[in-house]
Amino acid sequence: MQLYTRATSSCAFRVRIALNLKGLTCDFIPVLTKDQSDEAFRNINPQRLVPVLVNGNDKIGQSLAIMEYLEDKFGPPSLLPRDPAGRARVRAISQYIVSDIQPLQNTRIDAQLERWEVDAMDWKQHWINHGFAALEDMLGASAGPGKFCHGDFPTMADCCLVPQVWNAVNRYSVELSAYPNIEAVYKECLQVPAIDAAMPEKQSDYKQPKD
Repeated sequence: MQLYTRATSSCAFRVRIALNLKGLTCDFIPVLTKDQSDEAFRNINPQRLVPVLVNGNDKIGQSLAIMEYLEDKFGPPSLLPRDPAGRARVRAISQYIVSDIQPLQNTRIDAQLERWEVDAMDWKQHWINHGFAALEDMLGASAGPGKFCHGDFPTMADCCLVPQVWNAVNRYSVELSAYPNIEAVYKECLQVPAIDAAMPEKQSDYKQPKD
């Protein structure tokens, strides 16, 4: 298998975590942001986005679709609980992060924000905090005991939460102290070797931000 990825892409980061949690071997192919518009990459993914997973004749884009594919194709260890309600809750948390929080901080909106003369950092901090307020309550809702988003093992929801929090803290200076549930889950996730290995700093294409 091959994964077209970028170290700091939240979307690719999710899939790296999922692959590691399932113990799957995959070649990571870094793609620079500027190279996503090249015709060669367009032939790989018409959306010109990372991640893209290639497995034989299967070529899948979009991080949630890739994780669902990995779940269906390769089986345990599972990224979803066994019970229907638990599976629905994990998917709801995942989709909230992926669809409602992350897109509003996507680098693709930076040019438009500049045209609107809107401060990009203020915009992103505002919408991340807005999203985290609801996510904090979602994680606090009754779901039985557990150290992660749902239960005692990382799920698809944790694959989505970790990149969102990493970017919020490291790129947008969001303070986690107002979100104890999010912070607790994030810290627990960082202790998992499979998640730690997927961190941006551990990737070959990671570049340390300039001061």
